[in-house]
Amino acid sequence: MMPSSFTVSYDAEVQDFLASYALFKTTCKKVGGTMRRARIFAGLWLIACVLVFATQPSLRTSPVFIGISIFSLYILLLLPAQERWMMKKQWNKIVTPPSQTLPITVTFDDEQISFLLRDKSEARFYWSAIVGIAENDAYVLFLVAERMFYYIPKRVLSEEILTALRSVAPIGKEFKC
Repeated sequence: MMPSSFTVSYDAEVQDFLASYALFKTTCKKVGGTMRRARIFAGLWLIACVLVFATQPSLRTSPVFIGISIFSLYILLLLPAQERWMMKKQWNKIVTPPSQTLPITVTFDDEQISFLLRDKSEARFYWSAIVGIAENDAYVLFLVAERMFYYIPKRVLSEEILTALRSVAPIGKEFKC
């Protein structure tokens, strides 16, 4: 028998934010798949550029060849770093110094789940409105819109709370994003 509600409080850190976003990208095929395909395409172009460089000395100074090579390197090397930098920038907009953590309180029962951030901003969702839920070894991820999610680190969940959460949450529901 499940108690009327559970409440979990924790201090989220930037590592939680980045790791939950990585889980979101692997779960949401549109977001993660697009970048993966772009990197494969850039890798193939870079291989083609290396082959041209090795076999066609006259094309080495071609602006097209140089542009494709630079763009491929940008997609392969700099774009992932830029994405991580942008995520940290988003985190810094939410969490202002001197604090490096974001206090979050999550309350859920049979009907809904609510996320209270820094005792100021609350997001409340009925379970039927949750688009999908995923979990890995470290996080439980709640997709509430195509590009919006909330997370709970498993380190703050007891086995009893995790079992209760699995009983009311539509875990395994297919993400359609």
